[in-house]
Amino acid sequence: MTHVDATVSFDVLALGGPDQWRISPELASGGALMDAGVYTATAARFVADGDPVTVTGTTVSKGDAFEGVDERTTYDVRFDGGATASCAASFAGGYDDRVRVRGTRGPSMSSRINEVREEFAHFGHAVLAGEEPMPDGDVGLADLELPSAVYEAAERGERVDLR
Repeated sequence: MTHVDATVSFDVLALGGPDQWRISPELASGGALMDAGVYTATAARFVADGDPVTVTGTTVSKGDAFEGVDERTTYDVRFDGGATASCAASFAGGYDDRVRVRGTRGPSMSSRINEVREEFAHFGHAVLAGEEPMPDGDVGLADLELPSAVYEAAERGERVDLR
């Protein structure tokens, strides 16, 4: 695997109008990146099978509804081992949730991100079976460190080193 493209996009205003928690700076702790983009970060980390080393990012917010939160975010990641990822999260687009993987052998693979449904099913099974659910809290923490670094990179306008 050499590169991952991951995207999650939907029209947040069509789903709930301008007065909803997803675009409230006080309630959401971010915008498109923290709501939808965290799934792109998780998918990229999982497929790259490594830890992020550097990240660059850009956030865009247009219109009063998105004041104080990101409407759209794009970011690029380099992982230890050399793999890269380009990710996007948007509250202002048609529905899309895809991961595309490119490698050195054969054509790329593309699939939908159905992570939430799969995680809930796994968690329910683990609870009923008395097993430890995966991913654990360390994976969740790592999944949040990447979006935090994306916000930092976007604010500074430069690459952020995660090591």
